[in-house]
Amino acid sequence: MSKLKKKENRYAVQKYNILTTSQEIPRYEFERIVKKHSGDKRVRRLRCRDQFTGLLYHQLTKRNSLRDLVSSYNSNYKQFYYLGSNQLKRSTLSDANNKRSYKIFEEVFNRLLAKSIIKQSKEIRKVVVIRDGKTPLILLTNDMKRSAEEIAELYKRRWQIELFFKWVKQNLKVKTFLGTSENAVKIQVITALIAFLLLRITQKNLPFNKSLQIIARLMQTNLMRKIRVWELFIPPPDNTTKKDDLQFELNYF
Repeated sequence: MSKLKKKENRYAVQKYNILTTSQEIPRYEFERIVKKHSGDKRVRRLRCRDQFTGLLYHQLTKRNSLRDLVSSYNSNYKQFYYLGSNQLKRSTLSDANNKRSYKIFEEVFNRLLAKSIIKQSKEIRKVVVIRDGKTPLILLTNDMKRSAEEIAELYKRRWQIELFFKWVKQNLKVKTFLGTSENAVKIQVITALIAFLLLRITQKNLPFNKSLQIIARLMQTNLMRKIRVWELFIPPPDNTTKKDDLQFELNYF
């Protein structure tokens, strides 16, 4: 079987669209992280999963405000069953962003990042960069040839990181914030990074080459459709002939 065919088969069995995230972040794994940080303890109205799904929706559809996010998200209530989600309320979501620990989303991001790297390479090394008066920086890399010093130096030349943040600012929602507390801002930034990783993983899994920007745009307009991502790139059927025949019949009569 060809490499392309294998990739198509692997991608064909994935769950519907990127918002479910069930392939990359299984529900049991997400719930384990939530339990570790007591995220759903004494919570009745808004579970961490619903908050996370709503914030991903915010990133990928570029909603302008908390009110805009909630009204737009809730208008898709018919899709909640397959998403495993519930209706959002503006005040409840705002409280969760301000009070629920950002560490839940940070750990989800770290695990997703580690999985993404492992999928690209079986061998991973960790490089710890000691910084004067600052917390040590931990780098994950599949570069087994360069020394730790060389890798640290490459990190300093982080032009690609600058390009990455430029892309994030242009395509995700980090210019305006849903909340003003430190916790709310951290949650939104981390969710933007998770959205970027999911888009990047989607790009890697596609059996053909498409830019991140094109994928992000298609996600924005088709996010709540029950459709596999690769199907978004199938060209529509050519109905020109049928339309011409119909027009001829109408003119004839």
